[in-house]
Amino acid sequence: MYDLIAILLTLPMLFSIVSYLWSKIFRDLHHFPGNSQMHLLLIVMQFISVTILFTISTAMGLLSLAILYLIQGTGVIYYLQRNGRVDCGCFGSQIASKLSYRLAAGNGILAVISLLIFMSRWLQMKELPLSLSLEGLMMEFLCMIVALVCVVGVPDAIYAIRAYRAIAAIYVEKITK
Repeated sequence: MYDLIAILLTLPMLFSIVSYLWSKIFRDLHHFPGNSQMHLLLIVMQFISVTILFTISTAMGLLSLAILYLIQGTGVIYYLQRNGRVDCGCFGSQIASKLSYRLAAGNGILAVISLLIFMSRWLQMKELPLSLSLEGLMMEFLCMIVALVCVVGVPDAIYAIRAYRAIAAIYVEKITK
């Protein structure tokens, strides 16, 4: 039960990681409100936290997720105060998303959920089990593929369907005759 919730907690970070990689591979525009080094640092920290959760220790991963979500929420509030509602670049150039207090609250809620699961499960045991899991690494890779389909595949498919319908609308009279 806790493991499934922990995996679901990583989905926003997985979306962010794969969209960043996709944008870098295809040299898409950079929409992060900070500089590119800050964005790279954030993505690396997300990848490390997710990898810790999947491969080394669920407890340490949940704690690192809670800290990282808290930092991200604080960063959103900072950039909102400094720049206003700008494009956050969270999901690359595929999905336009703006910084908002709702995003900051979502990060805060995910941080609290991660911390509560960590406290309810692993602080009662008084030990943090550590083990290296190849299955966890494969599971992370599969979750990244699912995230890639959600962040890149679905928006591209919707765009292709709309473009096809717009082009086909021009020739609908010729086709129906």
